Amino acid sequence: MPPDDPTLIALQDDGQIDDALSNEIKLFSDGILDTLKRQLEKYLTGALSVPTPALLKATENAPLNNIPSERTLGMVDAHLKRAPNAQIDLISAKVKCAKNRTMQWLGSHTTEMQRKIIRSAVRQRRGVMLERNRRKVQIMHTLNQRLYEVVQKQETKKTKDTEKVVSTLVAKGENLSTDDIEQEYPSIDSEIADRVMEICRQPDSIKGHDLSHLWFDKDKCQWDLYCGSICDLKKTTKKKQKQTITICTYTIEYWLPGCPEDSHKSLLTLTQLATDLILGDLVFT
Repeated sequence: MPPDDPTLIALQDDGQIDDALSNEIKLFSDGILDTLKRQLEKYLTGALSVPTPALLKATENAPLNNIPSERTLGMVDAHLKRAPNAQIDLISAKVKCAKNRTMQWLGSHTTEMQRKIIRSAVRQRRGVMLERNRRKVQIMHTLNQRLYEVVQKQETKKTKDTEKVVSTLVAKGENLSTDDIEQEYPSIDSEIADRVMEICRQPDSIKGHDLSHLWFDKDKCQWDLYCGSICDLKKTTKKKQKQTITICTYTIEYWLPGCPEDSHKSLLTLTQLATDLILGDLVFT
């Protein structure tokens, strides 16, 4: 930097610094000092401030700087710029080959030995690719499972909130009207509102009816559409707050489409059926 450089002259000037600039410099300096203390704590007062002979022995071959790492990143960057569509595995292999001097080492062997080494490398690479693909499938399955679990928790909360409202509608029984349903769900389809009103007024009316029901399969982490048929209805009563409440429980036989021989039976209450009907998870066919 020449002696007449304006920046150098300004830095060497003995002029007074105003209070605002002085406070800013102090703030920056304090922040830099705190950062340095935090980064160098283990070297100044921690375990590395007085290294043991064992630690010195274990780290005697450690690099003194990160120049090799920066050089490797530079090589990767150069390959990416040269072939931006290349897979990262190929670029990684080329960089490792250059850093480890693999081609020079391979050239030091006889032609027959080179062939054996290459054939062995090809076999090992095939095994590595198969293992990597297996792990990729496993990772994707785990990620999908977590995603579906989050969605399922949201759907479960939504269903429970809806059941609380629907239970009050079911309790009205024969006194339920479509106005009551539309008051709670203004955007509900008129046909669904009529169906909900019908089954709440006359629970026996849907015995023997077929339906399609959407269920979440935890093992497969996916939603499956099941066919079903309402086989039976059981009515029980219980007292709640000095009132007698009738609980309608349906026995429904479910099977996957095209597999009626693998059917199974489930128990659902009238409230649960009406809730799924309102949410669109159940359709009578």
